[in-house]
Amino acid sequence: MAAGITLYQGETKLIIVETNEDLSSAVEIEFRVDTNPQIIKTLTGSGIANVTTTQFEVTIEPEDTESVPAGPYKYQMRSTDNSGNITNGKFSPNKMQIKPSIFVTQGQGNDYN
Repeated sequence: MAAGITLYQGETKLIIVETNEDLSSAVEIEFRVDTNPQIIKTLTGSGIANVTTTQFEVTIEPEDTESVPAGPYKYQMRSTDNSGNITNGKFSPNKMQIKPSIFVTQGQGNDYN
């Protein structure tokens, strides 16, 4: 269930995205998070798997969010069927919260006792 997604910078996160769109004839699915740089996952590229008629899984990898500023973002998806028709998925809400990393790397601050 993609609504209300929360993750930390540098975290691996599996997201189950449910949509009202029929994905049974989808040959491509694109999932985007409006970060800078954008996080883009595709069915034919990488990051999207286990597609059913109305849902799919997206894997956000650590490198996708390590350099993204913490904050609220919107996400979106679109699918292309085998005839070339493009459908934009609709979500409500379509919000993702990326929180600051809780992992302290060596040399950052005085958190080592």
